[in-house]
Amino acid sequence: MKKLIKLCIFCVLMFLSLEVSAQVLTGTYPAEERNSIYIIGNPYMYPIEYYNSDTGEFEGVMPLLLSKISERIGIDFTYFYDSKETGKEMRDKLKAEMVSASYRNFNENYYPDMISVVSYVDDGRKVSAGWDMTEYADAELVSTIKKEVDRLTEEEINSAILEYSVQNQDVMDKTARIIMYFLVALVVIVGVQPFFKKNTEEEVPENIDPVTRIGNLLHFEKSFSLRSSRLNFVAYIIVDSNYLQVYHNEQSITSAVKYIADALTEYASHDDIVSRITENGFAFVFGSEDDDSAKKHIEELINILSVYLEKDREEGVPYFRVALYHLNEDDNNCDTLLFNLRKNCAKLIGKDVYLEVCHKDMMIKEQERKDLLEDIANGFRNKEFKSYLQFIVDSKDKKIVSCEALSRWDRGEKGTFLPGVYIDVMEKSGTITQLDYYMFEQVCMQLHKWNDTIFDSISISCNITRITLSEEGFSDRISEISNRYVFDKSKLIIEITEDAIERNLEIAIGNILKCKNLGFAIALDDFGSGYTSLTNLCDYPIDIVKIDRSILRKADTKRGKDLFAGIVSLSHNLGLKIVCEGVEDEASSEYVSNLGCDYIQGWYYFKPSPIEVCEEIYQNLMK
Repeated sequence: MKKLIKLCIFCVLMFLSLEVSAQVLTGTYPAEERNSIYIIGNPYMYPIEYYNSDTGEFEGVMPLLLSKISERIGIDFTYFYDSKETGKEMRDKLKAEMVSASYRNFNENYYPDMISVVSYVDDGRKVSAGWDMTEYADAELVSTIKKEVDRLTEEEINSAILEYSVQNQDVMDKTARIIMYFLVALVVIVGVQPFFKKNTEEEVPENIDPVTRIGNLLHFEKSFSLRSSRLNFVAYIIVDSNYLQVYHNEQSITSAVKYIADALTEYASHDDIVSRITENGFAFVFGSEDDDSAKKHIEELINILSVYLEKDREEGVPYFRVALYHLNEDDNNCDTLLFNLRKNCAKLIGKDVYLEVCHKDMMIKEQERKDLLEDIANGFRNKEFKSYLQFIVDSKDKKIVSCEALSRWDRGEKGTFLPGVYIDVMEKSGTITQLDYYMFEQVCMQLHKWNDTIFDSISISCNITRITLSEEGFSDRISEISNRYVFDKSKLIIEITEDAIERNLEIAIGNILKCKNLGFAIALDDFGSGYTSLTNLCDYPIDIVKIDRSILRKADTKRGKDLFAGIVSLSHNLGLKIVCEGVEDEASSEYVSNLGCDYIQGWYYFKPSPIEVCEEIYQNLMK
């Protein structure tokens, strides 16, 4: 620390004692012919760069460094400053190739090709001094300037900082505070970066993200609980890290994250909340008049963030996803809020839209879904999922020939839940595979128990969803499970939904063939309810067609009857057995029996019941 103090004192003495002035040209509006590179100067960044009204010249560190570059490459640099016009008007009039700036200005005039030279700290934020290359700079010029900046040694930069002096003592007096502030940054530049870095890393507060130096989750939670009433919107922003990992290395990914943090901090108002929540997720709490203005606010912000990736941008592919939500008075649970926002963000991945405006009902549904997923996980651990059976009868003698295994969720005091409550949630979350394999093993176990008993003539069918059927290792997994038990494999029927085949053709067909080779029968479930075409009856190795109840219900008209009869006739011509589902009255039973359906399933004969109830029913019937 003593060395650091001595170094600061030395820098101050050097700074006050030197009176060397270095300048580049400052011009008036030129004629059409020119041999210089035109720069729009920044007159207000003393001592980085400033306009000396007494000399009519731009002076400071940046002009000095340009002088060194000019000597090496033989290109003249001419500064321009005219307070009567805006910077953009001047750039367009002069066709200026460069704009001097202390840091990137986060607005529509922001340039993607900034050449950073020196860095320092401004109000706790790390900013860079350098030059923005405008649209008038050709690629060769940009490349040349970048190479020359890379050639600048640390000694040359330090020397430039120490060499310049203020010619006017009044300017010195007016900017004494800035000089002292700048000298602190100078210490970082001239060689004690490792010291600062080491100590900073050791002393980073627990509520600060060490990579971006903005608040982390702890910071967000505390700030959110203390937020002002003005902050009525929250946006959760994620960057597509998968794309970055494909097209960028780890260093550039880190740079992108830092850039987002800097841009958000620069864009935010003084009491807005900006935090890095996850590796690629940021939360931004701000105030706005209404939903439309908040949406425009975020669209503007995303345009700023997108500049960083503009060069690699694929047409129509957004690299950022945002969930925007209008806060309510009762939205005080950060965990719930962030979870729901992340989930809504995740829904946008793979889509060509980047912004989802969320509402209270959406957030409630997402929270209910989260709670349900947690309960489902506990349900598997506690063995709450049960196997119910529904008997299927022969259409001729009405005797039981098989049954279908149906899952039920026994939640104790909350009651027993039907599949409609949890299947969709499990499919979307990817946990449906766990249920499929669980139910498959329950069926194998039951057939094993029934082996060499009064029930051993009964077949059991087990539903397999499209997600599970599409897994590469599906056939190996069910082979491993079934081999744990002893039973006639032909007594196990795998029921696959019609869309399972249609959506995952190659994998599904391969798995069906392997199941056939293992000895299992295959049934096409719910035929007629969705997307299955008639050609599927011919193309796929199916043994049984289960006609959906919706087809039977339409058989109250002539066209409906003709359709039903046509399906039965076609299936029989293809050598397939037919099960008619949803038979709930005597008239329907007689109708499908007369049409030649092989088997009947429905509440008219048997309702789905626990296994022990079904066994009791069957035993009574066999007496």
